[in-house]
Amino acid sequence: MQTVDKAMKLLNQFSRHKPEIGLSELARMTGFDKAATRRFLVALQNHQFIEQNPDTKAYRLGLGFIHLAKVRESTFPLESILHAALDRLSVATAETAHASLLINDKLSTIGVSFPDRGNRAHLDVGEQLPFHATASGCAFLAFSSAERQASFLTDVMDSHTPNTPTRADDLDNFIEEARHNGYARAHGSYCTEVTGTAVPLFGADSQPIGSLAIAAPSSRLTDALKQQIVEQLWAESTQVTRAIGGQIPESYQTFTNQLRGIAA
Repeated sequence: MQTVDKAMKLLNQFSRHKPEIGLSELARMTGFDKAATRRFLVALQNHQFIEQNPDTKAYRLGLGFIHLAKVRESTFPLESILHAALDRLSVATAETAHASLLINDKLSTIGVSFPDRGNRAHLDVGEQLPFHATASGCAFLAFSSAERQASFLTDVMDSHTPNTPTRADDLDNFIEEARHNGYARAHGSYCTEVTGTAVPLFGADSQPIGSLAIAAPSSRLTDALKQQIVEQLWAESTQVTRAIGGQIPESYQTFTNQLRGIAA
């Protein structure tokens, strides 16, 4: 198992912003010596999970993942369900809709749907969202168990904008507000002049597996649009959770239903 863990650590160094990495850099990033790093790379190459750029000699993810991803999606569809929901959200709100899932203890953006307008919030697929600085992260934490919540938080909370909560007390207030409202809203805490609104997606154990969110220029958010965004997110998160075999906690469903009634 230790060998598998080390191979996974190596694979997780690759990202949209770092698609190719050289041997020496991979060794430094993982903390492995170069000989061990090379052995892992050769083994992964043998199964097409890693390939080498013939010109630069740097390594990148291989074709083996495509087969496994297609098998996963054809037998337990998730991406197609999420993309349909994101398209509906973007059309309904005329803003950027995005979905993130917990993958290797990181909240990773796996889908984005952009509105047909020039002035819009932008995210990249594969972008990892910090738990403490984003509405997506806050929504995930707010409806997780206390033990699970603690496991995703660290003592170091990087500042992305002047509005990023970097103290434990500020983050606690951020999370408590989301729990009270049934959704998280972050005003410029990750990207200046962008407001994110997010709700959790639940798995089979009624614990969050990710978030569904809308990101919009703060200057465009009227009270009416804010309420519309929340309503659309609640509706789509319920549909997506049920479609993927998840279980919405009864307390959360009752709570959001009551809030809908109050809003109506």
